[in-house]
Amino acid sequence: MGSWGTSVFSNDTAADVRLQWRSGIARGADPVSLSDEMVREWGRATEDAPDGVEFWTGLAAAQMETGRLQDRVRDEALRLIEAGGDVELCEETGLGRRRRAVLDRLAVKLTGPQPALKRVRASRRQIDSGLRVGDLIEIDSADKQRSAFFTVCKEVVDEQLGVFPVLLGLYVPEPEGASAEEIAESPFLGFADLTGYRYELEDPPHHMDGRFPTCFTLIVQSRADTFRPSIGRIIARGIAPERDAPAWSYYTLANVAAFVGSRWYDDCETVTRRRKAGETSANYEQYAWKG
Repeated sequence: MGSWGTSVFSNDTAADVRLQWRSGIARGADPVSLSDEMVREWGRATEDAPDGVEFWTGLAAAQMETGRLQDRVRDEALRLIEAGGDVELCEETGLGRRRRAVLDRLAVKLTGPQPALKRVRASRRQIDSGLRVGDLIEIDSADKQRSAFFTVCKEVVDEQLGVFPVLLGLYVPEPEGASAEEIAESPFLGFADLTGYRYELEDPPHHMDGRFPTCFTLIVQSRADTFRPSIGRIIARGIAPERDAPAWSYYTLANVAAFVGSRWYDDCETVTRRRKAGETSANYEQYAWKG
């Protein structure tokens, strides 16, 4: 899906793995059975780089945090780190050395003294994100150089962690003079998967046609994760249509702000323009998102 940094959990796969692990432990799942279930569920992602590196290092780090590091998981994570991890991919963005240092530090922690067993509790009190289904919002990039529009299209309910809003990216190339209602009804921002090509390409490969929406499930674990003026603005409430958009990955609002200012956002706009121009594959109508 994507990454927004070089730390262990600064990518979709590891962040999702960590959340799934902690949620399972909080509800009382057997650690070994939970680990086996996650390996089966993630399937080929446990085998192929870079997802395999992100999965095994994420699972090992999550288990270590809770005092439940399993030998099999530790050994597989160490094997992948020793083989180079996903550093080569990070070198394409100039972050290879930083990622290498992160993986080396993790290897030292995995082979060193382990923390005692820790109790993982489900959230007792849901922190209000400040957003509601139907909201139209504008989020600024971290450097405040540009902004992007999103609607809160639905909510995801997690039995252990609470209720989280799902943001649907909108394609609004000319927002000047448009009403809030017009912006809320704009086409969805298509998703561009950056892991499938090298950064030296000027544009995403032509097979990326933006047929699927860019969505973010907002995880709210502290007050710092709530919607506030430093992140953006609520343009209007109750005007955006509710849509059953796919809720793939968990992000914080700070992660979404980083996305708005990134090359990833540029590529999402590129593939959306292709979709709008009809430059799509022959099977677009069959497989495109209908939300």
